[in-house]
Amino acid sequence: MKFKMYPRLFGKICNLLLILLLTDLFLNKFTLAAPAANISRAIITQVIQGVKSQGRPFYVRLISSDDNRKVVCGGAIVDIRWVLTAASCVHGFQPKAIRIEVGDFTDYNSGKDIHYIDKRVMTANYIGFHSAPNDIALLKLIYPVKEHFRVIKLCDEQKAQDTLLGSCGMGTIDTKKSAAYPNELKEAYFTEDERDLGHKCRDDQVCTTSVFYESNMCYGDAGGPLYTMYCGTRVPHCLYGVFSYTNRKVSTPYEHCNQKSFFSSVVHFLPWIERTMMRA
Repeated sequence: MKFKMYPRLFGKICNLLLILLLTDLFLNKFTLAAPAANISRAIITQVIQGVKSQGRPFYVRLISSDDNRKVVCGGAIVDIRWVLTAASCVHGFQPKAIRIEVGDFTDYNSGKDIHYIDKRVMTANYIGFHSAPNDIALLKLIYPVKEHFRVIKLCDEQKAQDTLLGSCGMGTIDTKKSAAYPNELKEAYFTEDERDLGHKCRDDQVCTTSVFYESNMCYGDAGGPLYTMYCGTRVPHCLYGVFSYTNRKVSTPYEHCNQKSFFSSVVHFLPWIERTMMRA
């Protein structure tokens, strides 16, 4: 059978293989994480954290330029001179107020390169809050990233709604604490969802549902990458979105980030991205 003749079937087989891989990963995590008496709590905390990410060389961390080095957001290297992130991460900041960390975030003790921003570019229609439309920005680096392998290519077409997607970040890992940051990169998995709580998803968004219960993005993850993966693997293929915001269930007012995650669509903004990098 030639799978290229049956793209829908091929996609479903790839998703099944990846789900089996991820299920085994999560089950092993829970088995090692806690005794049976604490398994329900272990599942909640571990899934919120996601799983330990594999190497994601394109992932960067935006930090404040003061001595506190506070984590601001995430981002992705889309060219050796350009980082793609959320406009909500950099709106209201001067470029000199933010630095970009590049390196291996799966290893806390590994060295990180610090890059400075030459130029910040947002869409003309962004109106300045995190759930607003057009939540996307490009940051031009003063000096290029040394390694070309850190660049992730941009997706140029919409994927089927049942396509499995991955996202990584170093945001908070506790729904009740906004600043419980991990020491290593975490990863969560999603499928694209056409509708946001009964309302049509905006054209500039990728609206998602988490694959595993309450696994989600949260504070500190904004600007981070959403990516497709090669068939049956956790290996990223192309950049599909930029994390914008998440919401909470009405029934749990004291918990954060326990509903859906919303990303700005790279496919939607692709002409703007390419035009901006070419002109700037």
